Amino acid sequence: MIRINLWGVMGSIPGASSEMVDFGSNTSCISVVDDQTVIILDAGSGIIHSHEVTKNATEIHLFITHYHMDHLIGLPLWDQLYDQTKRIHIHGPLLNGFDVETAVRGFIHAPYFPITLDKIQASIEFHTVKERTTLDIGNFTVEGLLVGHPGGNMAYKIKNKEMTFGYITDIDLDHADSIQVVGFFDGMKLAYLDTHFTNMEYVREKYKGWGHSSMESGVLFRDKASIGTLLLGHHAPHRTVRTLMQFIERYQDEEVMFAKEGMRFEFNE
Repeated sequence: MIRINLWGVMGSIPGASSEMVDFGSNTSCISVVDDQTVIILDAGSGIIHSHEVTKNATEIHLFITHYHMDHLIGLPLWDQLYDQTKRIHIHGPLLNGFDVETAVRGFIHAPYFPITLDKIQASIEFHTVKERTTLDIGNFTVEGLLVGHPGGNMAYKIKNKEMTFGYITDIDLDHADSIQVVGFFDGMKLAYLDTHFTNMEYVREKYKGWGHSSMESGVLFRDKASIGTLLLGHHAPHRTVRTLMQFIERYQDEEVMFAKEGMRFEFNE
């Protein structure tokens, strides 16, 4: 059985909105696991709550989309780093001259954190993910696609014989290569998409160029890519439940859901 858990679905800042607590308070982290393999997507503050799926694993694969702080902030406090029985593979793209090892070592280092990776008990291995190169991770394949975001970003597609899951945060769909992105995610059973803004916010409040999409653009993307179920996530720090409820009512007859911390999905092999 494949299990997908959402540990963090907020954008930019953990705990920014007390009103959104029912949807979550932690930044980006999702796990995809089966009985043999544990894959973690991003190390936002949500990663500290992923113990349920990592506690019994001796080997873990962590894929980082990009190196902005909200996608790394949970890593230094992740309990798995301090377990000498663990072997952790940290994967990430080369972005603006920074590879994943450089980015992570620079983050877990004084003055930002009191210890360095050299003091971590777990065995750590770094791997640079090349675009459109398929990686075999247990029973899954993982493939990355570089997408537009200030500083760069990589979307991931995780696939096995039963399902395909897409994870795409920090993208402005209105300024992306639509043909390329739609093709990469075409026909997925489940996908998680950054829909940080509403269309009104995006247009009127001059958020163009911030590297995030609107909810309306996300729904259009689902139709273009023939995605089964689309999770709208990476919620903005200023988001309100009232706004989400308006969209939930609008799309209640479609396979569109707002990502909520604690959500889980299961697929039988």
